[in-house]
Amino acid sequence: CGSNLAAEYIKNTGCIVGLEEKVNHSAVAERKARHGAQSFPDLFIRQAEAVLQRWRWYGIKVSPRQLSSLLKWRILDIFSGVKLIHCHRRDVLAQAVSMSSALQNKRWNYRMKSQCSEVRFDLDTITHQTARIGVVNTAARLVAEVLGEPLHPIAYEDVVADPQSVVVKMLRDLGLSAEGVSVGRPILRTQADETNARFIEAYKDAVAQAIRAGPP
Repeated sequence: CGSNLAAEYIKNTGCIVGLEEKVNHSAVAERKARHGAQSFPDLFIRQAEAVLQRWRWYGIKVSPRQLSSLLKWRILDIFSGVKLIHCHRRDVLAQAVSMSSALQNKRWNYRMKSQCSEVRFDLDTITHQTARIGVVNTAARLVAEVLGEPLHPIAYEDVVADPQSVVVKMLRDLGLSAEGVSVGRPILRTQADETNARFIEAYKDAVAQAIRAGPP
């Protein structure tokens, strides 16, 4: 959904540190060995405390399911408070197409090398991802309700168009000082290309044909 790009802009301000993929299975397995941690809660707390000794705000990138697990294991109790930023895309179809391609080539950002020579148009996967995105966005709101915290949404399209204004407003909404902050220039950039555009049009055509054909 563009969360990596948004996270990089936010980290560039120096107001929030972290905001990395530290709860995904592959990242946890690698870091557990490096830190000598006996469990995921032990690893998470070690990583967070190392940052909190020097900074006030520690950011983590999580899905609603991962956040609910942190709640279940009471890991968030080590923090004095929790703020929730929800990065989403208005163009859900474009997001679903990008996810369909990434699932094939394992290229989650533009710096990663593709693991396949060519991605193919996959109608079923795009349809599934479109539905999944709706579920994830709803789940984010529900988890926020459980926490009793407001959800601060930022749209990927706005981050791309005007990152400085979006991030400054978000920091102020979180109650942080945004005086003189700069989002700088990100290392990451958008990945969408002509293939994405072609798949989007192909999906629209397929849906239009299905509608005109009527029920089977």
